[in-house]
Amino acid sequence: RARRCSEPGGARNSYMSKLPPAGSAAPSAAPDPPKPAAYGAAAMTDLVDEIQWSSCECLNAASKDGLGRVMKQGLRDQEDLLLESDADEQLLLTIAFKGPMKVHSLQVDAPSDGRAPKEVKLFVNCPSLDFDDA
Repeated sequence: RARRCSEPGGARNSYMSKLPPAGSAAPSAAPDPPKPAAYGAAAMTDLVDEIQWSSCECLNAASKDGLGRVMKQGLRDQEDLLLESDADEQLLLTIAFKGPMKVHSLQVDAPSDGRAPKEVKLFVNCPSLDFDDA
């Protein structure tokens, strides 16, 4: 309920109210509450910027720059790019990150003509892995 008041130097019979006087700007609205932290699939991002490329390698690859070509954004989206073995049906990829990472999933795209991997093995924290260890 509004009350009449008398302010020194102000107009008599003005009203106290929560509403701003006519012609003045309305107070700014309260800020939106913070969004909850993303988790699960919503929190997943592409880790290509976190890869330490100088420590990555691909053993048995037909081309030396094949790993970077199939993993880097822009290049990897080309359907004709393949990472193929030069000797047998095995490749050994070493992917090093700049710091500790939680890898939730790995996407492998392959042609539908029978050249897709039949088996994929993942080894964690094995910087000097070779075919005898795998």
